[in-house]
Amino acid sequence: MTSRAGHIGGEVVSTKTTSQQITVCDGKYTVVIDGGKLTALRYGEAWQDLTGNSLVYWIAVELQEARALIAAPVIAYTPGDWYRARSVEDMQAFFRSRLPFIREAAREHGYAIGLHGSERRDLDLIAAPWRDGAADAETLAHAVAIAACGIDRAGRYEWNNKPLGRIATSIPICWTEMHGVRGAGHMDLSVMPVQPAASAGWRLVPVEPGSDA
Repeated sequence: MTSRAGHIGGEVVSTKTTSQQITVCDGKYTVVIDGGKLTALRYGEAWQDLTGNSLVYWIAVELQEARALIAAPVIAYTPGDWYRARSVEDMQAFFRSRLPFIREAAREHGYAIGLHGSERRDLDLIAAPWRDGAADAETLAHAVAIAACGIDRAGRYEWNNKPLGRIATSIPICWTEMHGVRGAGHMDLSVMPVQPAASAGWRLVPVEPGSDA
């Protein structure tokens, strides 16, 4: 499996897995979010296991989103209208400008969003349930479609089964007009299943009173 990395406002987003790295203090410290594991690096070397530290997790996530908003290109766009991308770069800029809104909508429905891919063909996203009571995949899909472009389809989305219980759907969020050919720029949304940890075969770790989990 190949790996690519993209830089957004000082952060590094890996496309090999859902792993994300948020670096601060001129590279001295890095927080690595990799699925349910949270770790800290110091000068690129393993330093602390922060798994279960919700405070550090949310600070890192919100810092990442703030950096994305700052770095996002200024796009003249009003949600509810179809954005027309004239080039691959234009489409990529549109995708990046809408990502913070997509993440916020997903978070409101109990999901964290990971970015996968180069954003130069479509917007590949992985949604992982992050709290009890997370919405079902269909509700999530409608919410992120509205967040992405203000336009939603009537009725249910078409879902495809993927490995490990994952399901995926493709949602058009802009028009493309490149080389005389018109098409649609899609958000490919992949959703991990919502299930209790015990039913997934994981071991529940007791949390001590007063911990920050």
